[in-house]
Amino acid sequence: MIWFELIINNATHTILFQGTKPSYNPGLITNSFLLLPYGMVTLLVATGRFTPLDWALSLVIGIGVAAMLGFKTHRRLASRKESPMEPEGPA
Repeated sequence: MIWFELIINNATHTILFQGTKPSYNPGLITNSFLLLPYGMVTLLVATGRFTPLDWALSLVIGIGVAAMLGFKTHRRLASRKESPMEPEGPA
């Protein structure tokens, strides 16, 4: 999950989301000052302690969790598009 945080989350908050906003967003600030330093320290500590099997297993679990969250988000967005909002009429 650290790789997910360092690569995906950092890229989305600094490139994708920031390009559409006129000012800093909370995700960019949180990512820059809290998650990125924490992720780097965790990665450096894990480098000396993880075996290649540990790295492979963490990669598989990380991809699985990211895919599950992405599928859930995609399903929610699709259900919102399918159910049109009811027009407001006179009461």
